[in-house]
Amino acid sequence: PAIGGKPLGSYLFMMGLSYVLSLCSTSDAFVASTFLHTFPGGSLLAFMVLGPMLDFKNSLMLLSLFKTRFALYLFFLIFSAVFIGSVLASLWL
Repeated sequence: PAIGGKPLGSYLFMMGLSYVLSLCSTSDAFVASTFLHTFPGGSLLAFMVLGPMLDFKNSLMLLSLFKTRFALYLFFLIFSAVFIGSVLASLWL
């Protein structure tokens, strides 16, 4: 099956895509709507939540301002909270 049909792979793919794209938070929903028929709702939620919280440009800024260990810890917390939250939310979608 395609990556959108894999249970956890779709979440990780959409989170990675939102991290790399570095879109404006107002355009996340429009981009996510193009994937509506390909990916489950929970992975689209993960895309829309992670994008404004953490992206490539923001990561560079955080790494330059804070110690690397703190920045990596923050990245891990954000990624895991969004992943767990979107999986739990998909149970109610």
